[in-house]
Amino acid sequence: MKKVVLARIDERLLHGQVVVNWLPVYDIKEIIIIDNEIAEDDFLKEITLAAAPKSARIHVFAENQIDELRDLQTEGNAIIITKNIFVIPSLLSNGISFNQLNLGGLSMIKDRKRYLDFLCLSNSEIDELKEIEDKYDVEVFAQMIPNSLKFDLNKL
Repeated sequence: MKKVVLARIDERLLHGQVVVNWLPVYDIKEIIIIDNEIAEDDFLKEITLAAAPKSARIHVFAENQIDELRDLQTEGNAIIITKNIFVIPSLLSNGISFNQLNLGGLSMIKDRKRYLDFLCLSNSEIDELKEIEDKYDVEVFAQMIPNSLKFDLNKL
C-alpha cells in the first residue's frame, strides 16, 4: 500500500461529507472501507461500491483481512474508513501506517457519553484512542469536515 493519508472512524462510513469534503482536501484516489457487515453481504457491498466517486477506487475488507489489506496495491493517496475504533491498533501494529485519525459521526449507544454534537464515546473507546496517540504517534482529532472546527482528543 502506498500512502494512507487519513483514517476516519464514522458509523456512516462513505457518505456525502466524506466524498465532497475529505476526498478533495487529501487528494484521495483510494477509499478503503473496513467493515464486517459490508464485506460479508454482496448487496451492501454493491451499494457501497456504487457510492464511490468516479475519481477514486473503493475497496472493502473485513476486520480480519489485514494481511490482504496490507498487500493491496494502491495508486495514490488512500483513506481508511471504519466504524470500529478497536480495529485501528491492529492496522497500525501490522504495518498499515497513517499519521492522522479523524473521529466523525459516532452516535449515542450504551456506555457512551456525548462530547460533541456528532461524537459520543465510551470510556474504553477514549482509553483506546489515547493509547493509539501515545503508542503509534497518531494525531487523533474530531472534525466533521475539513473547514469546520477541529477538536483535539485531549481537549474533548
